[in-house]
Amino acid sequence: MSRVRVFLPTYRRHTLLPRALESLQRQVFQDWACEVHNDDPEDPFPGELVAKARDQRIWIVNHPKNLGGAATMNAFYAPAKEEFVSILEDDNWWEPEFLEEMVKAAEKHPHVTVFWSNMRIWQEQVD
Repeated sequence: MSRVRVFLPTYRRHTLLPRALESLQRQVFQDWACEVHNDDPEDPFPGELVAKARDQRIWIVNHPKNLGGAATMNAFYAPAKEEFVSILEDDNWWEPEFLEEMVKAAEKHPHVTVFWSNMRIWQEQVD
């Protein structure tokens, strides 16, 4: 069992989802498992991307119908087997040390139940 469960929700983000997934795979901290939640049952792209990744730590969860952002996020708050849980949205990415630093912070402060990290605002260009 992994120490960290990563939930990666996606909805029709063919140009952004690969970047998010690649950033997860480039993490220094590698003891994670990832559920990619496809919220468009008609879109095969997320499943194809997961298959192409050939990483047993990553699997696809295809929603039977479009749940929307709030219901999808609510599903991530169910109990997990892993010690830690994180959410990586399809339009974001993590620097390689992100999970390592977050796990260290959680270990240093075991009384804290929710951690939030700083972020940078990034302007997407047309190309």
